[in-house]
Amino acid sequence: MQPKVLLSIINWNQYEYTIRCIRSLQQLAYQNFEIIIVDNCSKNDSVIQLQEALPEIEIIALKSNLGFAHGHSKAVEYAKKNHFDLIWILNPDLVVHPKSLSALVLAYKKTPNAIFGSVSVNDFESLIIDFAGGHEMNKGVEASAYNFYEKNHWSKLPDNIREVSCVEGSSMLIPLDVIDRFGFMDNQFFMYAEETDYCYGLRKKGVKSYMVSSSIVVHYGATTFLINENLDYIRRYYRMRNYLVFAKRHKDMKNIDLLNKKGGVLAFAKFYAKWMFLSAAQKKKDFGNYIENLAIIHALIGKTGKTFKPEDYIYV
Repeated sequence: MQPKVLLSIINWNQYEYTIRCIRSLQQLAYQNFEIIIVDNCSKNDSVIQLQEALPEIEIIALKSNLGFAHGHSKAVEYAKKNHFDLIWILNPDLVVHPKSLSALVLAYKKTPNAIFGSVSVNDFESLIIDFAGGHEMNKGVEASAYNFYEKNHWSKLPDNIREVSCVEGSSMLIPLDVIDRFGFMDNQFFMYAEETDYCYGLRKKGVKSYMVSSSIVVHYGATTFLINENLDYIRRYYRMRNYLVFAKRHKDMKNIDLLNKKGGVLAFAKFYAKWMFLSAAQKKKDFGNYIENLAIIHALIGKTGKTFKPEDYIYV
């Protein structure tokens, strides 16, 4: 009997991408799976559009958007209740290769106490790598630069199953047994770095991360945040804050290191002193710098969770 896999996709205001992703999932060679959509409180008619286009798919429509990990945690609850063996976490802005899930499940069968990721490429024709795993691992030690094979051809990958420091949350296969024993991702990140934090935390408990080269997806990336400039500022805030929070947890980064990311205490003081006297037009022009400084301060004091609400900016 093949393992039973739940495919979890979060939708937020971009049902067109979700439908395209699911159409590719419906072409998978692997058969023993079910798809579930978690709608993270979209502000448009996503749920109606998804129900009309995909009447056979289960949709969990959340009443609030509490982020990436929280959304997928609802699918985890569904998977546990319905006795799935594995959950495959997917971004809606993916198109998957028909053999991508078969390859992941085969890797799981060989090494069940682990988590597994797909290689993302720019398209299925040229096969130029966008992401092929975090750092290469050698006897438990990071032995390469991050995403070492980026921009190389897929054929340059050395092994079908390689241990890496982390996989990408856009395509991540997790055994339910691992979740039962060690829990799921920290939902206090809201967006960005949850899966990296999860991989590093699990490795400390003996659960390794593997990239599966024969599992290939096309990941278009950050499509929601291209809607307008304000959403892109929010993306920049969470990316900066959360990767610094991650670095404090797992890379031994100290608070002084965080301050030095922007030139030290004096540079911060000068920036905010200048900011107070800028005109509204000048503040708008320099808002990206402000938001990144704010992210560093929040990482410094340990502030996490949903600080800025993307839903307040999506259609401004």
